[in-house]
Amino acid sequence: MQSNNHTDSEPHKLSTTPVRADGGVTLTELPAGSRLWVFPLSSALTAAQEERLARALTEWIVTWKAHGSSVSGGFELYRSRFVLVAATEEQVQVSGCSIDSLFRQVQQMLAEIAVPLADMSSIFYLEGAVVKQVSRSEFKALAADGAVSETTIVFDCSLQHLDRFRDGAFELPVSACWHKQLLPK
Repeated sequence: MQSNNHTDSEPHKLSTTPVRADGGVTLTELPAGSRLWVFPLSSALTAAQEERLARALTEWIVTWKAHGSSVSGGFELYRSRFVLVAATEEQVQVSGCSIDSLFRQVQQMLAEIAVPLADMSSIFYLEGAVVKQVSRSEFKALAADGAVSETTIVFDCSLQHLDRFRDGAFELPVSACWHKQLLPK
């Protein structure tokens, strides 16, 4: 299973457990310029759900096609709350139907384990070692009450490139990303 349940002391490391099935690769094996899709989940995955989802992703990702050619892609289950899928476009460009196929497959796999995708406009942040999900207005209220601050770690689900994830841009303090606009002035 390719899962990465991080502690606060190691926030940006990718799993080092390779998952290969008929040529599939892990995110650690994909080139830095690979495209990235982040799928936030509405709740944390259980160990059984992670195992089942990892198996389904492993089986599907090696069949992923774009323009009739195989896509070289990989995935990561991050902090049990995010499905990260990346693909290199060195051989074939991932676009249109192949992206639709990715979204359709991830949604279907999540439906099979009864964990829907989260609302993409949600804010995800760390409270201790737990990933929390709130609306933007709830996050603003938490900030006004002092429950979250410039040092609170948030997740930027809008990342689109694997190199940015590797550089730590997915998991940052509020002060270092767009979320700071939600803090009181």
